[in-house]
Amino acid sequence: MKKSILAALLLIALPLHAQTVAIGTSSSAANPQRSGQAGTGLFSSTSDAVSVSAGGIEIMRVNGNGVGIGTASPVTELDVYSTGPTTGIRNVDTQALGTTSGGAFLAVASAIPAASGQRVGSFIFGAYNGTSAYYPAVITGWASEAWSSTDEGSYIQFETTATGTNSRTAKMLINPSGDVGIGTTTPVNLLDVDGGVAIGTSYAGADTAPINGLIVQGDVGIGTSSPNLPLEVTTNTTALPAPNFSSQIQIGGPDGSFASVDMDAFQNSSSGVGTAIFGRIYGGTNASRTTASGNILGLCGQAYNGTGFPTANSVCIGEATDGTQTTTSAPTSITFGTTPSGSTTRAVVMEINNAGNVGIGTTAPAVSLDLSSRTDAISLPPGTTGQRPGTGVAGMLRYNSTNGIPEFYTSSWLPVPLTASSPIVINSSTGNITCPTCGISSGRTRLMANQTFYISTTGNDGNNCLTVGTACATLNNVWNLIANNYDLAGYTATIQLADGTYTSGLAAELPTTTGPIVINGDSTTPSNVVISVTGENAITGAGAGVSFTIQNLEMTASGSENNDLTAQESAVITMGPGLVFGAVDATSGGQIVAQTQGSIIVSDSYSIVGGGGFHYYAADGSLIRVVSTTITATITGTPAFGQQFASSIQASQIILIGLGYSGSATGSRYTAVLNGIIDTNTGNTSYLPGNAAGTTSLGGQYD
Repeated sequence: MKKSILAALLLIALPLHAQTVAIGTSSSAANPQRSGQAGTGLFSSTSDAVSVSAGGIEIMRVNGNGVGIGTASPVTELDVYSTGPTTGIRNVDTQALGTTSGGAFLAVASAIPAASGQRVGSFIFGAYNGTSAYYPAVITGWASEAWSSTDEGSYIQFETTATGTNSRTAKMLINPSGDVGIGTTTPVNLLDVDGGVAIGTSYAGADTAPINGLIVQGDVGIGTSSPNLPLEVTTNTTALPAPNFSSQIQIGGPDGSFASVDMDAFQNSSSGVGTAIFGRIYGGTNASRTTASGNILGLCGQAYNGTGFPTANSVCIGEATDGTQTTTSAPTSITFGTTPSGSTTRAVVMEINNAGNVGIGTTAPAVSLDLSSRTDAISLPPGTTGQRPGTGVAGMLRYNSTNGIPEFYTSSWLPVPLTASSPIVINSSTGNITCPTCGISSGRTRLMANQTFYISTTGNDGNNCLTVGTACATLNNVWNLIANNYDLAGYTATIQLADGTYTSGLAAELPTTTGPIVINGDSTTPSNVVISVTGENAITGAGAGVSFTIQNLEMTASGSENNDLTAQESAVITMGPGLVFGAVDATSGGQIVAQTQGSIIVSDSYSIVGGGGFHYYAADGSLIRVVSTTITATITGTPAFGQQFASSIQASQIILIGLGYSGSATGSRYTAVLNGIIDTNTGNTSYLPGNAAGTTSLGGQYD
């Protein structure tokens, strides 16, 4: 290029006939010059350069590097120095405006691309201070295939340099198909964005979008060009009517079809999270919601009549708070509302409250299924005898269409009484069912789940004992109630004592059937429940078939030969956690007593807070046995035992292997008489608490 420019300049300056022309060394050289203008012409500025001046100012220089315009030191084929952004290189097309008009700048390669990925031109943006060059931003053109007269596939790439680095990376690409990639160089859609996107005057340039997410300030329409909600989705060509409420999302389906939302969850494990729609309610300015009730989420339906919606939703399923919401208690309920024919007012027809009770026709169900507000009837599922369920479950009820009689299932299908002379009798007060001709005469209730019976110091033995509000007063009453009226069927009956002091103990003599019984006090502070009696044992189990666990309470008994805990006549008592043994008579009272083949099983740690005649006493072939090696008996104070801490007589056994003691007591440590055995598995005669040696006689053994 520089040779061509120099030749052109020489042709202008020289006459047509050959001659030698002297070139001066300054911009005011005498030759060659324009006639009458000594400061305009061609001159040699240095020994290896030719320059052009105008008005005595050098405007162009050609040297061994190239052509410089506005600079005397070009370093590339063409260097143009300007004094401002509006000066420099300008390409003006003088043809009339049209589809091909306008100036252009060409950046081309000197060879035809033979493969994809060959760069054919670029625009480079940077800085040069005469010594160092910086090129941090580039727009480049690339071949996407080998070029020919029919194939010229290409793409454009935009590169920038991140702050704090000096290496350019591609930030945007337009591929041969016109797909634009931002943050990716492999777009496969009209616009691919790798990263977050913010749309809107307030969002763009101000708020950070979520990673690979989208934030939109205005309304979004999918399938519609005129959304009027934050999100409007429709496949219908007809514009959706304005929503009836201040909705945020509106969904419309095609003509003649449903508008639906499909939520799918994919999880490979056998359990996990499915799909859900959440509704949340807050107090003012995102404060906590502490009011007793209020709607949280409603799924409602309306029918559009062409001009508007009904004044209220025609049908709704709603979830609502059902009490004050706290971090430890958040009761809720579900209501079902419909609108009857001839009305526009929706009413709740069914509710499931926070206890799981279902009310039909009532919003305050008191039992599992409450129909108390309805005046019509229940229609039982009909079926022939041959259509009975393959496996009956006690409590099933159906209508037998073969004989036209309702029937229920206990251990077999039985007819429901239809007349006063029916062989089946239902007690309307207790609900007990008897059928003398069927062999059902006890009127006992068969448990279908674990059941708790309640006792409190303010209770009444005339109550049914089944709730805190209908608690009974005494242990004896509840034990006899269970023994006489309930078949446990393998389920646990828990006798729960409220905090307080009880002056009447338990003498459990009636056996119970096929299920464990647990007598429980206060698991947090066992001494809050105290059985303190005079002239009787605090807790006694007597007789074969009497078996229970006692836990989390304190016992104390005063009077001669009265004990804290007694098992006799083949009864079995298990000591659970949290038992506290208080004082008994110092001569004849025992704290843990088994006699006449009774058994007491020590399964958990316990406490001793008072003395007596004996701590352990086993007589007449009875058993006191520790069943764990991690049990500790904690002794508070230094209680005195007037007889022995442990006494085993008459072929009885006290097996204390693994039991540890914390604290001390006074009195004789043990006695084993008449083949009685005390087994600590240590042989240590000082193993048991006390300050006097123990004794054995008449075949008694201590180990």
